[in-house]
Amino acid sequence: MKIIFLILLASLPAFVFAQDGKYTVQGTIGAYNAPAKVYLRYRLNGKVNTDSVILKDGKFQLTGTVSTGPINGFLILNAKGSGPIYDGFNHYKGKNFTIIGVSLDQPAGRKAWLDAIRKDGLSWTQVSDLKGWDSKTVALYTVRGIPQNFLLDPNGKIIAKNLRGDDLEDKLEELFGKI
Repeated sequence: MKIIFLILLASLPAFVFAQDGKYTVQGTIGAYNAPAKVYLRYRLNGKVNTDSVILKDGKFQLTGTVSTGPINGFLILNAKGSGPIYDGFNHYKGKNFTIIGVSLDQPAGRKAWLDAIRKDGLSWTQVSDLKGWDSKTVALYTVRGIPQNFLLDPNGKIIAKNLRGDDLEDKLEELFGKI
């Protein structure tokens, strides 16, 4: 079973679709130990695909939220390709760990998001329904501000929220051992 680090990044231009389509979130996931199941429905090469994101391959996942609004220090680290999220992904991706970025941005920002993903070299999955704060993710994850993130175990249960800096690094070391 793999660990999935699901980053719900509610609408910074750097976090958007990697696939062309939309996602839906099912389950009660705003509280610790609540099951979290996220499914993507997207069109690729003219074919509609439905894919379980969080539970795919039994990985942990941190979900985060970002916005096209003012960029804070946490997201600046991400945009520069350094910091705990990049380090965690690069160090632990071979140890059953992955990241999924979820954008809560609007349709007008789609091109900027895709451009930022390419420019920043973000290699983890990026998704969005481009509904901004009207996205189902906001209600289901009880998102009150951004950025937010959730660490899920291989069963899709939230085991930590809003890990930043050393707290994120410490939790990953606890789960995977020091690299």
